Amino acid sequence: MKKFIAGLSALALAGMITMSVSADTTIAPDPDNMPAPKPGSAGLEVSYDVSPTYTVTIPAAVELSPTETQTKNITATDVKLEQGAKIVVTLDSASNTESGSTFNAKIGDSTANYTISAGSANVEVGGKVAEFDTKDGDQSAALTFSKAEGATYAGKHTEQLTFGIAVKDAAEVTPLTVTLRGEGIDPVILEYEEDDTWQDMLNRYSDILSISHWSNGVAAVDIIKCSGKELKHADSTHLFTCVIVSDKVVDYDLESYTLT
Repeated sequence: MKKFIAGLSALALAGMITMSVSADTTIAPDPDNMPAPKPGSAGLEVSYDVSPTYTVTIPAAVELSPTETQTKNITATDVKLEQGAKIVVTLDSASNTESGSTFNAKIGDSTANYTISAGSANVEVGGKVAEFDTKDGDQSAALTFSKAEGATYAGKHTEQLTFGIAVKDAAEVTPLTVTLRGEGIDPVILEYEEDDTWQDMLNRYSDILSISHWSNGVAAVDIIKCSGKELKHADSTHLFTCVIVSDKVVDYDLESYTLT
């Protein structure tokens, strides 16, 4: 397993306590105003500086299968961050795939195609795969690797994936907001980040958001519902133009979508 460790010195883990005052303060009688001085005061600042710490573990390998999906977990342990900060894990690059969400394990001229999903959304090169914040206990995010398809030769097909790990402070993760409106329902304000999909929104707002499944025998989609009403484009009566859970929230012209 590959481990990324930040701040693992004993001082960082235990914290450091410091005591300081701006200057020594002495209270003494005033010879010109005897017999006793008036009460005085002095200030003492006590501080406790805790360094951020975390350990993120990325699986070293996954063996694809032609018949079954495979799941691997990215884990975060011993997480202690500043308030509002988050650890963001991204899939920065793939050795055989420049962009998109269809990845390519290769040997010579033979290519086995596969996809990776986080939740129900496919991961793209450069996209976010996991997010962790400070909370009790270990945290994990599952990556699901699809069945491999398309190989023309026997042999071990491979691709090297490179992940990025960054800590973003509260200012960097300030969410965007969208207001959902519809007849017979009070406006609902939802927060989201630039890389969030509608699946992320479903996870975050499970108390008010749900999924409606629809198929016309040819196409099948998952439709977001809010308080029982479907979110769809105001100019269309077709169900397949409704919000799909794997889509990014930011890609929608949200002013044109209403709850009906």
